[in-house]
Amino acid sequence: MNRTFRNLAICAFFLLSFLVLPRDARAQTGTVAGSVVTPDENGVQGVVVGALVELCIPSDTLRLATSYTGTFYFRKVPVGTYTLRVSHLSYETSEQQVEVKEGSESGVDVLLKERTEHIRDVVVEAQVPLLTVRGDTLIFNAAATRIQEGDEALRIVEQLPGAIVSEQGVTLLGQQISRTYVDGRLIFGRDPMAALRNLLANDVVKIRAYDEYADRRSGRKHRKGEKMERVLDIETRSKLISATTGHFLASYGADMQGQRAEGSDRYGIGGTANFFSEKLLLEANAFSNNIGRKSNRIADILQLASPKSSYDRNTLVDVGLTRTWGEWGAGTVSELAASYTYDDSYSRAANYLQQHYFPTEEYARREYADTTQNTTEERRHEVFVSWSRSGEKSRLDIAHQMMFQKTGDRTRRSTDNILDDQPSAGSQSRNDHSQSYYHINESVAWIPELTERIGLGFSARVDLQNGDGSGLRSDSLASSSRRQVLTSSSVGRSQHVQAEASVSFSFSEEVNNGLDISYAYEYNNQHNRQTSLDPFDQRIDTVNTYNYTNRSQIHKEELQFRFFLPKLGDLRFGTRMQSAQVLCDERFPGPDGYDSWFHSLLPFFNFSKFSMMGQIYFDYTTYTQLPSVEQLRDRLDNTNPMMLIAGNPDLKPEYRHMFQFSYSRLIGKKNHSLDASIHFTLTDRQIVQRQEFFTSPTRLEAWDYVAPAQSTLTTYENVGGAKSGSAQLSWMIPSRKLHGQLLLQAIFNYEDLPSYVGSQLVRTRGCRPQLKFLLTSRPARNLQLSFSNTTGYNSYANNLNQKDRFLRESVSASGKWNNIFKYFYLQANYSFVWSHALERSGADVQNQILNVGIGCQFLKRRAEISFTAYDILNRNSGYTTAMYSDYVQELWVHSFGRYFTFNFAYKFNKSKSGISRSGLNTGAVQEKGSTLIGR
Repeated sequence: MNRTFRNLAICAFFLLSFLVLPRDARAQTGTVAGSVVTPDENGVQGVVVGALVELCIPSDTLRLATSYTGTFYFRKVPVGTYTLRVSHLSYETSEQQVEVKEGSESGVDVLLKERTEHIRDVVVEAQVPLLTVRGDTLIFNAAATRIQEGDEALRIVEQLPGAIVSEQGVTLLGQQISRTYVDGRLIFGRDPMAALRNLLANDVVKIRAYDEYADRRSGRKHRKGEKMERVLDIETRSKLISATTGHFLASYGADMQGQRAEGSDRYGIGGTANFFSEKLLLEANAFSNNIGRKSNRIADILQLASPKSSYDRNTLVDVGLTRTWGEWGAGTVSELAASYTYDDSYSRAANYLQQHYFPTEEYARREYADTTQNTTEERRHEVFVSWSRSGEKSRLDIAHQMMFQKTGDRTRRSTDNILDDQPSAGSQSRNDHSQSYYHINESVAWIPELTERIGLGFSARVDLQNGDGSGLRSDSLASSSRRQVLTSSSVGRSQHVQAEASVSFSFSEEVNNGLDISYAYEYNNQHNRQTSLDPFDQRIDTVNTYNYTNRSQIHKEELQFRFFLPKLGDLRFGTRMQSAQVLCDERFPGPDGYDSWFHSLLPFFNFSKFSMMGQIYFDYTTYTQLPSVEQLRDRLDNTNPMMLIAGNPDLKPEYRHMFQFSYSRLIGKKNHSLDASIHFTLTDRQIVQRQEFFTSPTRLEAWDYVAPAQSTLTTYENVGGAKSGSAQLSWMIPSRKLHGQLLLQAIFNYEDLPSYVGSQLVRTRGCRPQLKFLLTSRPARNLQLSFSNTTGYNSYANNLNQKDRFLRESVSASGKWNNIFKYFYLQANYSFVWSHALERSGADVQNQILNVGIGCQFLKRRAEISFTAYDILNRNSGYTTAMYSDYVQELWVHSFGRYFTFNFAYKFNKSKSGISRSGLNTGAVQEKGSTLIGR
């Protein structure tokens, strides 16, 4: 079947190539290129983005939109004299004659004037409009938000309607922001958050949001319906050309636990130095701390959000360079990027777990308890170099990554089983393991365009990894006086290769209708060897000694049709054919293994419609998940002697049907935004656990091992009919009176998961509805407040009439009061979580955390001295609970995040301006010929 499909794909390629051969290679043509500009209040010319440029020739009218630099480019225009028309919703239409000569480029510069024939010009003196709509561009006025001196531009974005800011980035009306321009230029590089975190808020005049084509190669004619990306363009007072930023930070404090231990002294020290410009980016970052922060930003280090429950120590040094040649939209662009990273991290965590099993015919009471302490260490050196070149006809990307890493892991575990009136059974174990390895990754991608209608794509990636390690393990069972000690040495090697080729054919030069054919190949080869010995008698432990090679190869063929439906949206559908081989050679303990082929047909369907005012999106796709090596290997893992695990070589891949629907819309003149989403997954051949409980010592012949009394053996099986889904409805209401936003949210999660308990199939169904609201407000320029509440109800039940229900209520509040006696500020963050079990007896569980901070800012807010204290109430239990197949689990995580620090921070920001004076009037804003929203 694979060979037939490939032959059809090859035939289709040659047939389509023949259909799109140039009709007249000898036609006399030329090019037309130019820019569209408009004068601003200071007489400085600014570019016009998104203007419609039409070149009227007798046979047709050529159309395109100006790029983010205000430029346009028509290729292969017949020789002659034609009318060039440029129009934009906010400007007067301009027409002029342009002469096209054979083999030459005709340059045209168009100057647009603002429209004067509108009903009236709207001048707002008392209240600045937050949002103005100009065609397909949203314009946010910074003067309508409340900021403090020294704030970064991200503080403005947080107040914009429809914007959601997270660690992953910024989304606006459901679309992720891909790039952030500053005055039309990528001064801060490709990372959209870099500009928002380094640009001063008081330098921002306006923020424009619009969609632009993802393919930004110069001279390329875009088709209607091609992929678009949402971007921001920040207009500054200074007309920024380059910026130099940096900071220094030092913190010192101590734990508030009342006892001296490792890490009881808390510290943090770090600094950054960055240079940003359109052609050159230089970045240097170094820090060391043991307060659980992986970021070096001042706002992250001094934030009052509770740190992680584990104790973390991190040291990082990172330097990077990015150099760009050329300009997007104006010829060939080349880019070189290089970086070096050194990372030294240490983490310590502790938790206590209880599992309460429902009564059965075998027992009336069964409890399992597990106390675990884990310490991990990692030291890493990483070098990354990449080079890319993007021209009119092709794009080439080459990347090299090399990493050297050393890791260590130490685990101490104590387990205890209680079964009716029998003596408790349990174990104590110690596991120490260290490993050193190197990792090399090479990748290359080439995307050429053969003709106006045919494009190709090629990519390849090679990933190599090699490492060795050693370990010490000690086990003792409560039911035996013998203590088992094992030493081990391990070797691991892996190779990973990926390659892909694709061809795309467009039915039209104007609309993105076409056909895409692709073939992808993936190969994995992983070799693992470990020898475990009893150090007293040098006997080999056959359970923990192994030598095997696991290989897999995956072939994927894809056929996709794409159609752009005017006024409706973008439609894509097709199918993938996947063939996967999974093979394992077991050299020890025995010459056995598995060799299996899996074939899958994976159809998909996608419809989307995007605009700046909202979006609608529906997607159906199918996906297969291959079993992991641990799930397939028929070997016993007794790392926890009371919880044994063994694989099943007869497993088949999971087959998933995934449905996704989302809708976002900006509603009315008050900037309300509505977001709705539904996700649903149906899984055939779900890989589930089969658990077998042993009331007495039981010999497992397959592995020549005696399972201790009251231990559990977990194996894996395929079961059909697993379901999971979620739905979310959000309504965001901006308030000009409160200078804030109110978010109302309803969430519903559902799951229906099968598993085996012994030989009986158990289906556990869970429903978790939630109601949430969040209010953020800046009632005064010096005051920031937020309050949130979430009410949740969790219900679990299985087909054995066993169930568990509980309520969960969480409340949080935070505030910051600035400019107290001009220089001081006070901030606090409080959270309260209450859990109440409806089916189980016992006291309610409460978590309360209060974090406070006080500080003084001076030197025009560039310098800061502060004091912060975390978890001063000491009422954080770290409690969570959930029901599984035949038991209810409760987990308490020990918190190492109770400490205080004294802090000093200094930041600098120096910029190069594009105009002689960097200050503009910050009073009234005048918008002409625009739709004003949110007065």
